Amino acid sequence: MTGYRFHPTNKELLKYLLGFAINKPLPQQYQFMQLVNLYADKEPWEIFDSTNNQTGYVITQHNKEKEQHIRVKGTVGINGTWKLQGKVNEMFDDKGKLMRYVKNLKYNRTIKNLQTTLTATG
Repeated sequence: MTGYRFHPTNKELLKYLLGFAINKPLPQQYQFMQLVNLYADKEPWEIFDSTNNQTGYVITQHNKEKEQHIRVKGTVGINGTWKLQGKVNEMFDDKGKLMRYVKNLKYNRTIKNLQTTLTATG
């Protein structure tokens, strides 16, 4: 969509998540939200399109280092890591029930004095 910017509010993100949970068809603008495994072997630029936008919106499951552990494995691709940037924001429904966490993740990859950064919200 030429000239369209996707900057959803937390309420819009929650609407997407709830729709996703019940397999409800979503409006066209939600093509910018993906269900992906951020902790797989793919680099972020293989997951997200190649536009200049450095923010991506995703639904992903955490990969634990071991099933019984709380700690999440943050590695991705080759020599890359996702690091939490800022604080984790909680989002509640109208009745005060915790519905989701909003996290900003920063991708870092270091290769011989070269560092690449990408930010994802999910």
